[in-house]
Amino acid sequence: IWAGVIPIKQVVGSPIADKRNLPGVEVPNHVTGYRLR
Repeated sequence: IWAGVIPIKQVVGSPIADKRNLPGVEVPNHVTGYRLR
C-alpha cells in the first residue's frame, strides 16, 4: 500500500484586465492588494 502526499500550490498572479474595460479604468486597490491567507 502506498502512503504519501501530493503537494499542491496556489499562486496569485498579476491581475489581467478585461479587454472590454473602458479606457482609463484602473485596477482597484482591493484587487492589487489581494493575498492568499
